[in-house]
Amino acid sequence: MSGPCFPSLVPRVADQIWFSVDKPCDDENELTSLEEEHQNWLKALAEKGKTVVPIGKSAAEIDMEGNNGSGVSPAWAM
Repeated sequence: MSGPCFPSLVPRVADQIWFSVDKPCDDENELTSLEEEHQNWLKALAEKGKTVVPIGKSAAEIDMEGNNGSGVSPAWAM
Protein backbone atom coordinates (compact mmCIF):
# COMPACT_ATOMS: atom_id res chain seq x y z
CA MET A 1 0.00 0.00 0.00
CA SER A 2 1.14 3.44 -0.84
CA GLY A 3 -0.58 5.21 2.02
CA PRO A 4 -3.93 6.36 3.35
CA CYS A 5 -6.37 8.12 0.96
CA PHE A 6 -6.93 11.53 2.48
CA PRO A 7 -8.33 14.52 0.58
CA SER A 8 -5.84 17.01 -0.75
CA LEU A 9 -5.95 20.33 1.10
CA VAL A 10 -4.14 22.17 -1.67
CA PRO A 11 -6.46 24.52 -3.61
CA ARG A 12 -7.24 23.58 -7.21
CA VAL A 13 -5.71 25.52 -10.05
CA ALA A 14 -8.20 28.11 -11.28
CA ASP A 15 -9.41 27.78 -14.83
CA GLN A 16 -8.42 30.81 -16.90
CA ILE A 17 -11.83 30.85 -18.60
CA TRP A 18 -13.30 32.25 -15.39
CA PHE A 19 -10.90 35.16 -15.42
CA SER A 20 -10.93 36.15 -19.08
CA VAL A 21 -11.95 39.72 -19.76
CA ASP A 22 -14.98 40.44 -21.90
CA LYS A 23 -14.32 41.55 -25.42
CA PRO A 24 -14.46 45.34 -25.74
CA CYS A 25 -17.70 46.67 -27.17
CA ASP A 26 -19.08 50.10 -27.97
CA ASP A 27 -22.01 50.68 -25.62
CA GLU A 28 -23.15 53.83 -27.42
CA ASN A 29 -23.51 52.06 -30.77
CA GLU A 30 -25.33 49.16 -29.15
CA LEU A 31 -27.69 51.52 -27.33
CA THR A 32 -28.34 53.51 -30.50
CA SER A 33 -29.22 50.36 -32.44
CA LEU A 34 -31.55 49.20 -29.65
CA GLU A 35 -33.28 52.59 -29.58
CA GLU A 36 -33.74 52.52 -33.37
CA GLU A 37 -35.17 49.02 -33.18
CA HIS A 38 -37.60 50.16 -30.46
CA GLN A 39 -38.68 53.22 -32.45
CA ASN A 40 -39.29 51.05 -35.53
CA TRP A 41 -41.37 48.69 -33.40
CA LEU A 42 -43.44 51.61 -32.06
CA LYS A 43 -44.02 52.96 -35.59
CA ALA A 44 -45.06 49.52 -36.83
CA LEU A 45 -47.45 49.19 -33.92
CA ALA A 46 -49.00 52.59 -34.67
CA GLU A 47 -49.38 51.75 -38.37
CA LYS A 48 -50.90 48.37 -37.57
CA GLY A 49 -54.03 49.81 -35.96
CA LYS A 50 -54.59 52.76 -38.28
CA THR A 51 -57.23 51.10 -40.41
CA VAL A 52 -59.17 49.46 -37.57
CA VAL A 53 -62.72 50.75 -37.25
CA PRO A 54 -63.75 51.41 -33.63
CA ILE A 55 -66.52 49.26 -32.17
CA GLY A 56 -69.95 50.81 -32.67
CA LYS A 57 -69.01 52.82 -35.76
CA SER A 58 -69.24 51.92 -39.39
CA ALA A 59 -66.66 52.76 -42.03
CA ALA A 60 -69.09 55.31 -43.54
CA GLU A 61 -69.39 57.15 -40.20
CA ILE A 62 -65.62 57.28 -39.88
CA ASP A 63 -65.32 58.63 -43.42
CA MET A 64 -67.91 61.33 -42.68
CA GLU A 65 -66.05 62.36 -39.53
CA GLY A 66 -62.84 62.57 -41.52
CA ASN A 67 -64.43 64.95 -44.04
CA ASN A 68 -65.92 67.38 -41.53
CA GLY A 69 -63.70 70.17 -42.87
CA SER A 70 -62.08 71.05 -39.56
CA GLY A 71 -58.69 69.78 -40.70
CA VAL A 72 -58.18 67.98 -37.39
CA SER A 73 -57.80 64.24 -37.54
CA PRO A 74 -59.49 62.14 -34.87
CA ALA A 75 -57.34 61.15 -31.90
CA TRP A 76 -57.51 57.40 -32.63
CA ALA A 77 -56.08 57.93 -36.14
CA MET A 78 -52.77 59.28 -34.88
